[in-house]
Amino acid sequence: MSKRLSPLVRVSGCEIGKIWAFAPSIYTMVSDKKLTANNPLYKDEKITWGYHVAPLLAIKNGNKIDTVVIDFSIKENKYIPYKEWISKLNCPEAIYTFTDYNYYLFHTFDGLTLTGSGHNNFATPTNFPKIITGHFWYLATNDTISIPSGLAYNDLAVYITDKYYSNQNYNQYKEQLKNLTKLNEMPKLINRSISNLPAELVDDCLNFYNDRMAHWRTQDR
Repeated sequence: MSKRLSPLVRVSGCEIGKIWAFAPSIYTMVSDKKLTANNPLYKDEKITWGYHVAPLLAIKNGNKIDTVVIDFSIKENKYIPYKEWISKLNCPEAIYTFTDYNYYLFHTFDGLTLTGSGHNNFATPTNFPKIITGHFWYLATNDTISIPSGLAYNDLAVYITDKYYSNQNYNQYKEQLKNLTKLNEMPKLINRSISNLPAELVDDCLNFYNDRMAHWRTQDR
């Protein structure tokens, strides 16, 4: 979104970047508290993040600059002041930072192996939290997968909810379908590693996902 908006908003005299919010579960090793917001797909439930990122706009308003965020998972069809965005993540301990819009992800202290004298190849345990190091990085220019697949996952989550979760013919799979809309669970569907869902449902979802991947890969060029 930031990449697409950049040439548009700059014509209007705005600047665009990104705002990143990090929960204690990301930036410390003494707390597993996460950011929390209402689930856009299931209004009676919450969604949690270790970190959350959204486009940030700096809009000139007379003699001052309004710094606002576009985040449809927090507020649909309307930008909001960045401090309100932070508050809606329901984690007073969260820290945040602003970056250039081209930054895609950040390095973490995760799976690190210390080598050299005195360290004895010490490897961080797998149950350690992912600690942010502060090193942000740009998406590789030859990476045509990361952004399209993320967008296709989002589309698929909405598709599953609208077509199957609300369909009485699939009531016996409701909780499983809801669980599959989570980012870390969706690859199980994509990889066909779930055996107890109807084959026609899995085939339909995979066809939809592949169509959306093809669409977003074309749009991202």
